[in-house]
Amino acid sequence: MYDVRLPNIDWLRQRGSLDKFLAADPAAEQNLIMFYGDSSFTRWAPYRGHRPLEEDIRRKDGSRAAVNHGFGTSTAEELLYYYDLIVKPWAPRALVVQAYGNDMGAGYSAGEVMFLESRLLDWARHDFPGIRLYLCNKRPLATERPARRKSTDAEYNELVRAYCLRHEDTTLVDHTTCAKLFEEGCQGDYDRPDRTLFVEDNVHYNQAGYDVYRDFFLQVLDDIL
Repeated sequence: MYDVRLPNIDWLRQRGSLDKFLAADPAAEQNLIMFYGDSSFTRWAPYRGHRPLEEDIRRKDGSRAAVNHGFGTSTAEELLYYYDLIVKPWAPRALVVQAYGNDMGAGYSAGEVMFLESRLLDWARHDFPGIRLYLCNKRPLATERPARRKSTDAEYNELVRAYCLRHEDTTLVDHTTCAKLFEEGCQGDYDRPDRTLFVEDNVHYNQAGYDVYRDFFLQVLDDIL
């Protein structure tokens, strides 16, 4: 039996992290690609001095393609918890899910994260038959990774890969395929990220990082843009 934790729920409420979604009109943003995940999506926005995700991810004819529903510190469990509130009313045509980074600090195992994400994707399939699903594996960071964490990272990436292979409607968003996220000649080596792409905390991207992220996701989503 899975124990409910929701480790950041009080912090999210106190910070008003969901206020912008609650104030929005879902009817005006239907049938878009929804990015749903942690602060790597949240900070892809003007409030951090970056071009917004909605401007970077456009259809090939230049029209709007995406909506950003990332919220900082979120774990996979909190993404699941808020699904009915900030995903379902928007009726997205595709859902891009990114978790795991905050989950490790909150004590979740790789298997628990995958379990929670699989439930989230099942809900989306039920509510929106034919929806396209995109599941991200571990995003490279510029922080040090102890041996135990490396093992957990590898386990999570394998779980995500196996899940996507079993589900034809789910595309693996494989960060290791994006050479520009890593040092030259070190593609896929999580110990050798391109540190010039990060702000001082070595976790979040600067504008150069989001330029790379834009190109990466435009390639991943090419067939539905």
